Amino acid sequence: MLFIKDPGSSSDFQIAPAGVTAARCYQVIDLGTQSFVVKGETKTPHQVVLGWELAELMEDGRPYVCTQKYTASLHEKANLRKMLEGWRGRAFTEAELSKFDLEFVLGKICMLNVIHVTGSGDRVHANVASVMPIPKGMASPKAHNETIKFSFDDFQLKEFETLPKYLQETIKKSPEWALHWGKKNEEGHFQSEELGEEDTPF
Repeated sequence: MLFIKDPGSSSDFQIAPAGVTAARCYQVIDLGTQSFVVKGETKTPHQVVLGWELAELMEDGRPYVCTQKYTASLHEKANLRKMLEGWRGRAFTEAELSKFDLEFVLGKICMLNVIHVTGSGDRVHANVASVMPIPKGMASPKAHNETIKFSFDDFQLKEFETLPKYLQETIKKSPEWALHWGKKNEEGHFQSEELGEEDTPF
């Protein structure tokens, strides 16, 4: 689980309240391949971060936000696939699984189930337990934050520079960063095949 605050804001971050609430996805970040050790075994998953702004507001009028890290996989046992299928309310078809653009969820609304868990040092964290479709007829939560995206498939330096510093440092540890940065063209981005919205049903 990762925690963020509104870029440019100097106020202290407040943990999102536990419970089910309406939310809007405003952040999809490609972290590239990350390396870490679990029980003595080195893991190297390709990871992404999704961020949601909640309908519930903090005292200063800004929405609470919650982010969640996932392995970038749509394997049948992958948490990302389970979350997306719960959100959309139906399973992926084989055609959808062969070509799905995760950035399509940007701006989409949902019901977010947030739970509090206690980590090391008795620090309380807000975890995204599940994501569900918003009930029919329910008013959509108002958008507050600008959408934030970053992808190695279409690297845009200006998008990378809008990310919080700790996410930039995480991304720079990935082999994708070393590979793509060396191929940066004069316009400051990389060329790649773009996916049309018609190819990314959600």
